[in-house]
Formats: sequence, C-alpha cells, structure tokens
Amino acid sequence: MITTEFYLIHVDPETAVKRDFTPTTYNRKAENAQTRLRNERFPDFEPHFSDLLLNTENLTDFIADGGAISGSGFLVSGRVKRIFEGTGAQNIKFYPLVLRRSREGDKQADLPLMTSDVSYMQIVWPPLSEWIDFKKSAFERINRDDNTRAPLALKDGTELLHCISSLTWPTGIGAITLTMTVPSLRAASILNLMPIQIRGFNWVIISAAVKEQLEKENISGYTLLPITELEVSF
Repeated sequence: MITTEFYLIHVDPETAVKRDFTPTTYNRKAENAQTRLRNERFPDFEPHFSDLLLNTENLTDFIADGGAISGSGFLVSGRVKRIFEGTGAQNIKFYPLVLRRSREGDKQADLPLMTSDVSYMQIVWPPLSEWIDFKKSAFERINRDDNTRAPLALKDGTELLHCISSLTWPTGIGAITLTMTVPSLRAASILNLMPIQIRGFNWVIISAAVKEQLEKENISGYTLLPITELEVSF
C-alpha cells in the first residue's frame, strides 16, 4: 500500500483572479467549442477556445473559469503547467490560451493582448473500471436537494459507468471509501473522478508530492482539503 496523502484541490474563490466573461463573438455551439470537452476522454478534434478576458494585470497561478469550459480542468499559469508536466501524468493535456485585458462594460473580443502564459489544463478520467477495487470501496447515492444519502452497491466498473451515465438531477454518487490499484504513484498524481463526490465535493484530487511542489513554488489561487477516503496501491 502506498503511504501517501491525497488532497482535494479547487480554485480559491476568495483569492483567484476570475474570468471576466466569454466574448459575445464566441460560438459556444460550434462542433469544436470549449463546451464540447468531456470528463471521459480527450477530444478527437482540436478545441477552439475563446479568448480569456481578464480585468486585471495581477494574475494568480490558478484562474477561476466560471464554468465557461466543459469537462474538468483548470486555467493555470506556466509555473503550474511545469509542475504538472513534471509528474508525467497521462490524463492531462494543456491548451495555450489568448489573453486579453478586458474593460468594464466592454463585451467585445478586440481588446488589448496580455503576454502572460496561461493554459487550460484538461483532466480526464483514469481507467475507473480497471483501477477501482469495488470489493474494498463503498459508495452512496446522494440527493443533492436535501443531502439525504443511501447505500449504493456497485460490483464493477460496468455498473459504475452505467450509473454515471444515467444520473439525473438531483441524484449524485458519493464515495465513502475508495480503494484503487494504479500502475505507479505518478499515475495518481492528479485524478478527476467527476461526478463521484468525496466529502460532498466534485473537486480534483492531487497527491502529496504535487502539493509539496505547489507549496515550494509559492503557487497562488487554489485551496486544498486533505482526505482520508482514498487509498492507493500498486
């Protein structure tokens, strides 16, 4: 068993710079739009992202997306990109973005360019059906309207994926305990389990090693929550 800690990571709503808005000229319904990204896999097309409009020059390393991009991921600085690239994780992909300095009340895209290095880091599922030990894991069905919970029996990955695909509001899936067998510790550096919740959150998970690197580099704009619900072995 790997003796390491894991943490839920989230963009800090109090300190992170926020995307101002999506340009009115951007076509959210296009076949290659940023709204077409998914949790399950990387796209089989080259995504076209809207310009990132920010009403500040003092950027944080994590930037709040405000739900403009589908799937799971983060708007990150070049410093964060280098940290996650250094993990060798295979479930992440980076897309460079065009930054523009927005002005209050101006909803157009032809705004002054900014030179900061920011990318969208897409995080897709690990092979859930292969990695999760269902005999040692426990799940629950959550009603997100009133937060009531009931045991949810899942015997294998097929049942899990079927349950995920059939979810309708207000039903959610929670992991009481989650045991995973992974090829290496690096493979568990960053995990997207969306829509499986841990402690009621749909946040991304990082390993202690990544946490240490973020702290070492004094990365800004994120918050962490330690968890004990995840056990990993290889």
